Amino acid sequence: MSPHHYQRQYTPLRRPSHRFGNPYFRSRASDKVSVSRVKNSVAWVSFRIWMYLILFGILLIALIWLICFSPFLTISQIEISGAREERIQSIEQSAWDQASQHRFWLLSQSHLYLFNSNFFKEKLLEQYSLNEVQIKKVVPKKLKIVITEKTPVAVWIENDAYYLIDGEGWVINTVGGPMPDLVTIHNNGQPKLNNKRLEGQESLIKASIDLKSSLDSKFAYLESDQIITTYERNSLTLILKDGDLIYFTIDEPISSQLDRLDALIKGQLKNQLSGVSYIDLRFGDKVYYK
Repeated sequence: MSPHHYQRQYTPLRRPSHRFGNPYFRSRASDKVSVSRVKNSVAWVSFRIWMYLILFGILLIALIWLICFSPFLTISQIEISGAREERIQSIEQSAWDQASQHRFWLLSQSHLYLFNSNFFKEKLLEQYSLNEVQIKKVVPKKLKIVITEKTPVAVWIENDAYYLIDGEGWVINTVGGPMPDLVTIHNNGQPKLNNKRLEGQESLIKASIDLKSSLDSKFAYLESDQIITTYERNSLTLILKDGDLIYFTIDEPISSQLDRLDALIKGQLKNQLSGVSYIDLRFGDKVYYK
């Protein structure tokens, strides 16, 4: 044998450090999340509070069912007031059509509290010229719609069509012809109707109303035929039955212009009005005639 001794090298196995730890002092992730946090939180809630929470949940579910699915709050009657007879049927049909549609993709608007009142109100205001729309939900099954219509003050004639308008120029409806209690304004100039309104014509409408009121009372002797507006800005023309023309400005009160006209007719033009072709009152105290 060789004098050298061969020794076998020995390497001890590596053991994981956690095997030498005390298992009673180890903390697990599950303990931290599911046990310590959840259990500790639950432990702080008393039994009475748990009962209140359960009762609240039951009541909430019952309320959702009552509003969204219960037949007890389903619309069965639609009542409309304040609108003209020819509009009531159309508005009612429009309300039923919306009630048959869904809201939030799943819930039917036929249930009273799911009916979208704001959307329906905007729809009516866009479709008709109305002052106000109020929608009231009357428990258990009634939808009440209160309409406030605009007040008609004149008939506007443009492109051979007759429009019933209010003092702000909104078109209320189309009519078949002049109405005896309202002033009729003939537009012989450029079309002024834009999107159901005569924009910027409030002064013209007011002047026409004042003129008709005076012609029906103090100045009935003038025997007017038509009130027209032409291409001339801020002007109003009165056509008498004998063809005479009288020009007014809407920038000045009609009453003061009529006073000057009355003084002229009873003074310089006394018994001579039939021989005059026109009278122009648009230049303040200066009155021109021919």
